[in-house]
Amino acid sequence: MRIVSLESLFNAMNYNLITDDEICLLLMRKLSNL
Repeated sequence: MRIVSLESLFNAMNYNLITDDEICLLLMRKLSNL
């Protein structure tokens, strides 16, 4: 899986490049890896 920065995540969200479900999954994975 590609490493995605939070900033790029939010940028993608602003441009609707990825769905809310995908964002939630990525955020959950990032938080669980902290």
